[in-house]
Amino acid sequence: MIRRPPRSTPSNSSAASDVYKRQLINPPEVGYTNYTTLIKVESESTSEIRNMWIEYTRDNWKNVEEIELIDKDDYWLAALPLFDLHDEVKYRIHARDEIDNTGLIEGSFTVMNQVEIDFGVSGSVIQGGQTVKITGAATRPSINLKLNIEHGGTTNSINVQTDGDGVFTYDYLPTKIGEYDITLSYSGDEDYHSAISREKSFRVDKRKLELTTEIDTQPVKVERPMTITGKITPAVNGMEVEFIFVNPETSFTETVTTNREGMFSLTITPEVVGSWDMLPQLMVSELFDASQGSLNSFEVQKLTPIDIVAYQAMKFTEPPLLYVLIGVGVILVVVLQKTGALDRIRGLSDEDYDDEEEEEEPEQKNGGATAYKRRSAR
Repeated sequence: MIRRPPRSTPSNSSAASDVYKRQLINPPEVGYTNYTTLIKVESESTSEIRNMWIEYTRDNWKNVEEIELIDKDDYWLAALPLFDLHDEVKYRIHARDEIDNTGLIEGSFTVMNQVEIDFGVSGSVIQGGQTVKITGAATRPSINLKLNIEHGGTTNSINVQTDGDGVFTYDYLPTKIGEYDITLSYSGDEDYHSAISREKSFRVDKRKLELTTEIDTQPVKVERPMTITGKITPAVNGMEVEFIFVNPETSFTETVTTNREGMFSLTITPEVVGSWDMLPQLMVSELFDASQGSLNSFEVQKLTPIDIVAYQAMKFTEPPLLYVLIGVGVILVVVLQKTGALDRIRGLSDEDYDDEEEEEEPEQKNGGATAYKRRSAR
């Protein structure tokens, strides 16, 4: 390293200074405390570059330092020394070829503290409805970062914060299929420069769901409620399941929505006797392929006289009553409760049984002997 006042640059009196091209590779916009600053320069020339050097200053050219760049065949390289926080560094890069043509590149940067950030995603290919877990870290703890998620030309920026160890996790639920590109960025402050991570990507594909159903009501009777239950696998909350019903006279559809466990329930009241067909299906959506369950055929039966009487009996009873009896049993419960004859059919009451305790009463017989006979108190 040479410390000296800036030397004069030879005058470019002809077009010879333009016979080669110079390009500064990733010119430094910021220098970092505790790190050297690398200067890389590419050059193309009809004449061979003889030497290249950089002049730099921290006090607006009052004092100048100089370093020779090293020829690395494909580029020229110099490593500037460590600088202090908030130093304003200006530099000039000079080049000279074998016939003394010269060129000049100028630039500057500010010295700040550095924050390094990076992250990873849980998978490169995600199925529709699945969550992407994003885990990241920064070399500075407890700072605010932004997750920048780009899809279809639109970027969604999400605020995240690192913990005391500089780590964060975020669960992201994509709403559309396709390619997603993610970067992590830090806006910086008065002492720390802004930073951005490398870009990473994942893809969301449509998902195929399995649909199963079962008729819980057996047998199915006309004008009586029947219940169908089912689930989708894997479980997805809020999916609409459409049922198509076809009976001897007409057809119609019903729709239900799944819960968090992917389960659902539908209750209908058939109004036509005969053979029915039922087809459950999931319609195609942004994240899921269309899917159908098994075609289910069932018979809707006529009501028997016992069915009719039992149903009418149920309407006249008031809780709390037992409804576990069926057929004639229901009729007996209703009649007996309405007539008050239930106790008489059950037998004597508990009070009657208490009074019926048997007593032994002595009976005098000839010869002074005492005999006993049984009687019931009334």
